[in-house]
Amino acid sequence: MNASSIPLQEILRNLQHDYLLPALQRDYTWKPQQIEALFDSLMQDYPINTMMFWEIRNIGQQNLDFYKFLEPEYEKGKSINSLLTAAQKSNDYGNRPIKVVIDGQQRLTSLYIALCGSYDGKKLHLRLDQGAKSDARNGMKYDFKFLTEKELNKREKHGQRWMSVSEVVAVDFKRGACERHHEVSENDFAIDTIEKLENLYKRTDLNYYNIAGYDEIDRVLDIFVRTNSGGSPLTKGDLLLSSLTTEWAGDNGNNARDFVNDIVNRVADKGFTIKKDKDWVLKSFLLLCDSSLKMKVATFKEAGVSQKVYRQRNDIADSIVKAFSIVADFGLTDKGLTTQLAVMLIAYFIFKNKLQNTTFNDTTNKESFKAFRQFVFCAILKNVFASQSDETLNKMRTIIQNNGKSFPFESLAKEIDKLRITEADIDKLMTTRKNEAYALLNILYILGGKVIDRSRKYDVDHIHSRVQSKAQKIDESSFDAVPNLQLLNASVNRSKNATALSDWLNRKDNEDVKQWKENNFIPLDASPDINDSNAFWNSRKAIFKGLLQKFAGIETTTCEK
Repeated sequence: MNASSIPLQEILRNLQHDYLLPALQRDYTWKPQQIEALFDSLMQDYPINTMMFWEIRNIGQQNLDFYKFLEPEYEKGKSINSLLTAAQKSNDYGNRPIKVVIDGQQRLTSLYIALCGSYDGKKLHLRLDQGAKSDARNGMKYDFKFLTEKELNKREKHGQRWMSVSEVVAVDFKRGACERHHEVSENDFAIDTIEKLENLYKRTDLNYYNIAGYDEIDRVLDIFVRTNSGGSPLTKGDLLLSSLTTEWAGDNGNNARDFVNDIVNRVADKGFTIKKDKDWVLKSFLLLCDSSLKMKVATFKEAGVSQKVYRQRNDIADSIVKAFSIVADFGLTDKGLTTQLAVMLIAYFIFKNKLQNTTFNDTTNKESFKAFRQFVFCAILKNVFASQSDETLNKMRTIIQNNGKSFPFESLAKEIDKLRITEADIDKLMTTRKNEAYALLNILYILGGKVIDRSRKYDVDHIHSRVQSKAQKIDESSFDAVPNLQLLNASVNRSKNATALSDWLNRKDNEDVKQWKENNFIPLDASPDINDSNAFWNSRKAIFKGLLQKFAGIETTTCEK
């Protein structure tokens, strides 16, 4: 991968001819204010992020869709990137080298619109008679503004002087003629500003990395994902999702991007945010379709996963949403569900057995519900998917395939040794520190029959405050561990702040104190005084260990039967 630079004006002249977009996120999303800020940065000689191009020949031989850049007369909600037909790939591009823009679409499109076109009928203008007011333009030195002809005339009637930035693109542009036309020949700021703008167009070089010598888009994307750190990072999921979208195009108006977004939104209605949403959902497609779990273009196209998903899209979506709904019924909150790959396997079981409309809870299909809960809780507590997740998913998928209509927790625990919870594991869990304790506490509260209001936000709170514990010179490993931690409503936590426990409880009446202790695994006779903290923590530790031992069926060293 070579670092190079290219003149801005050269790119803009050839943007529609020599540059294409892969099926990544094709939508242009920048707002006018972002373009104005970009131009101010360039005028002030600030660098903009390096772009990334993939140089290839024979694009017609690529099993991938390509799009043209937007036309410069941009209309929000109407302008779209044109998909190249097979004929266009062969006839218009042939064997000549083409630069496919992997990173830089938003910036290049913005420059193209501003210098060669318009945004919703407005052209980008630069004020010549004075600079931007810093208090109004967030530190911008130059006053760029998208204006209609009417807005421009109104400002100029009040004595302001503006020029369209597109003027510098004209072949016959002359600074002196421009100064005279805008009546700023005696204004030093205006003269310097016009020169700056001309240099921006004629002398700005844009830096880019050129990826050459690779025919596989997956390899190119690996390079991109590893190096991309600015803007809105793209992933392989972005390309794969667009690949599905183009394959589905024309099929009764179904759109894969909308389909995935609908799944994400339906899961959100259950109280969960799918982490790395596109990537997670696409991985679930691979799992549910019994495909390889490698996130590759070839897997979706050549292995036929795209069409399998299309044909079974309703059952797939319902299976995923059903799985999250079941997890919500456990009492887990979004923050407590630290391993969503476990939910993916429940979705697989539901999909394979066509159980999308089946009820699972403590009374109906309670054995399966119990097995689901055992599996998810053990996966969270033991961090089962922390490494080699694809290998673990594959192994678990095979076990589920071979165990019929019952969710095979016992078989999973037998084959996946990491699912086993031992006495040593429980002892280690008791040392969990505050910044990693939310999920464990969420599970402990569920096991102890404590109701978590999933509509509220909870914080992990030190029962005996850090300030007071440090003042007493108590070792941090004691006061910052699970026996001294609770889930506390966020607003209540802010009011409690660093107040000493005994002082905080004195604000409450006896019934409130009793209820608080019952809700948080604290013996009613436990002293809140910091001098009795060891006894306080030991009593809670014993309660927590008892809950986990009962859950784990510790005599068998596996999670409960």
